Amino acid sequence: MFGHGDLYDDSLLNVVISVYHHISIVLSLLVNFTLIALILKSRRKDFGAYRFLLLTFATVDIYYALVHYVVMPIPESWGSAFAMTGHGYLTGKFAVCWFAGVHSHSFVVLVFHFLYRLLAVKRSQYIEWFGRLWFFGVQYASVMLVGLSWFSVLYYFFDDDEFAIDYVRTMLRDHALATALPVEDYSTAVFWTNGTFSGPRWSPIFGMLVMAQTMSAGYGFMIYSAAKINWYMVKDSGVVSKRTASLQKQLLKALMYQMLLPLLTAYSPPLISVMTPFLGITMRLMSYATPILCGMHPWLDGCVLIWTIKEYRMLLLRFFTRKKIADKDHTASTVKQGNSIAGNSSHF
Repeated sequence: MFGHGDLYDDSLLNVVISVYHHISIVLSLLVNFTLIALILKSRRKDFGAYRFLLLTFATVDIYYALVHYVVMPIPESWGSAFAMTGHGYLTGKFAVCWFAGVHSHSFVVLVFHFLYRLLAVKRSQYIEWFGRLWFFGVQYASVMLVGLSWFSVLYYFFDDDEFAIDYVRTMLRDHALATALPVEDYSTAVFWTNGTFSGPRWSPIFGMLVMAQTMSAGYGFMIYSAAKINWYMVKDSGVVSKRTASLQKQLLKALMYQMLLPLLTAYSPPLISVMTPFLGITMRLMSYATPILCGMHPWLDGCVLIWTIKEYRMLLLRFFTRKKIADKDHTASTVKQGNSIAGNSSHF
């Protein structure tokens, strides 16, 4: 349903997080549209088809930022239960499941970034696939399939039977940190019937394992690729030019930042909120951390790319330098014209 929900019962905290929420979306759009402009402005040929992957990544970050802004998900966990709903302009179970699907997009896109860089340093003929329309379809389908699986986990596998609803209703009434909404608005999971590791409830456990498996597979491939990319870079260090070697190092560094930052910002808070009730651990502060860290993720991603890749950093620096020089020239011209007019008027 539409209509911005309250975030927290604490009025001061509610105001602070709400203001941060609006600042984050502005920063996310500004930084990522700037990154897109820099990618399109750059004419460096050795970027190759990687430019299109960077454009895809920036576009996905914009999409993520908009969905997070509209939904504003806040997780709750207590005992053996996990629950999450939207507290933004669009609330309800479908909204938070939509966010979960979008939440998975970044690491799937990154898998293809690592694959491209690995093929590039290997000088593999298969890198030509990235210029083919059918392979773009493969990338798009992969992103959509993983997103659909995460959506399905929260919508179908995280159960809403009578036992789970009663359990979560008690949690929301007595232990919720965010403003409690109707229990029907939440995606809920109760992992154990009789306390931790006793009476397993297989549907939410299976759903959690699906999410863990997809992320583990993606990050496992990225770690493997990073090691192989570095190996090939060291092996060919005496063959390639210094310019090419420098660019390869920049792009690998950017990839490593892109891989690690989401773990600290976008993925850790909700995953911790899911895992802790499964393990019987209480860590409820994720209800406060999630809006802050997830809101930070898309604009921090763009900042890291702009700063790490020298070509983009220098383009942005030149833009501000030229603007500053132009402003100075305009000011000097205005002053000169003013002096000229004053001098002429003194003859009358």
